[in-house]
Amino acid sequence: MLVEADSPHMELILDDMGRPVLVTSFEVDDEEVDDVLTAIADEMADLDRGGSAISIDIVPMDDDVTEIYIYESIGSGMSQTIPDME
Repeated sequence: MLVEADSPHMELILDDMGRPVLVTSFEVDDEEVDDVLTAIADEMADLDRGGSAISIDIVPMDDDVTEIYIYESIGSGMSQTIPDME
């Protein structure tokens, strides 16, 4: 059907599926990094993300500030699960 409709979706290249996508980033004071990472880990444990992979990058900045980046891999889980129809 895509061919018959001359759909632009025929041109999609999906080799980058599974690569991380930036979900959010924020800055915290250096002395708060450990507490923030603990809070993130606690909250992530309580979320049902469908088994998706999460990664975190910690980048020290100037002025005693650290940037925290949270990534989720595209296609790494079942975040779009279809509910059972019973």
